This record gives sequence, C-alpha cells and structure tokens, in this order.
Amino acid sequence: MEITLKIASPEDAAAFCLLNREFNGEDGTSTEEQAARSLAENPLETVLLAFADGIPAGFACAQIHRSACYPLAPAEITEFYVRETFRRRKIGSRMIAEIQRIFREQGISELLLVTGQQNLSTQAFYESCGYHRTNHFIYLKELLHEL
Repeated sequence: MEITLKIASPEDAAAFCLLNREFNGEDGTSTEEQAARSLAENPLETVLLAFADGIPAGFACAQIHRSACYPLAPAEITEFYVRETFRRRKIGSRMIAEIQRIFREQGISELLLVTGQQNLSTQAFYESCGYHRTNHFIYLKELLHEL
C-alpha cells in the first residue's frame, strides 16, 4: 500500500469534506465551497491529507496561534482522523510526524492537542508520538446559543 501525504489545496476540498463528514458528522461541517475558500485563504491553518493507494485515508487540521503576548507561536492540532480501515498502518504516525516537521520549520514553539477523557486509545496513540498530558482544563461557552 502506497501512503501519500499532502497539504490540502482548494482542489482537495471534496476529499477533505468526505473525511470531515465521516469524522464530525453532517451537521455543522463545512461545505466543499466553504472548505475550498478556507484552504485558499487561511494562512494560519494547515490541513494535511493522507491517501492510501489514492483513496482518502485521513486528515489533520492544525492552527497556529499567533499572539502579541509571546514571541514564539504555539500551534494546535484541532482535528485528527484516520479512517477505521486504514488504522494501525502507521498513517497516523506519519501524519503527526509531518505536521510536526511543517511547524518546526516555521519556528513554532510547541504543538498541543485536545482529546476526550474517555478516548483511551487515542490518548495512548498521542503518548506513543511523544505527547504528554498537562494540568490545564479546557472551558467552553457556546456564544451563538445565547442570542
């Protein structure tokens, strides 16, 4: 099986949206047009696609968090997905390594990610890639539901 990784371009919007809908569901995910526009216009986000023998196998989205507060910018892997049929074939590890390489070359100071407390297999995967837990808590407030 030939594994190919590539940074997504607007022409990859259909493959990206297929994977994104599998991972996040139909509700609230980008249309192909919205995804293509974001891929073309958002310089702070990197979307990495993985293909196995030309078939979309997974994706990772990562955002740079630039701030006037700090000289070095951190980045965050905001979405990470490998299709079930392609898991345990080192695709995820290759995607993580590529995202890290891309951001390291851009001078990014650290890379963070968030996963669910009950998602033990994903936690083990991230730990196998060298990530460690922190003592931070994440708080969320839905702003559009207050209107």
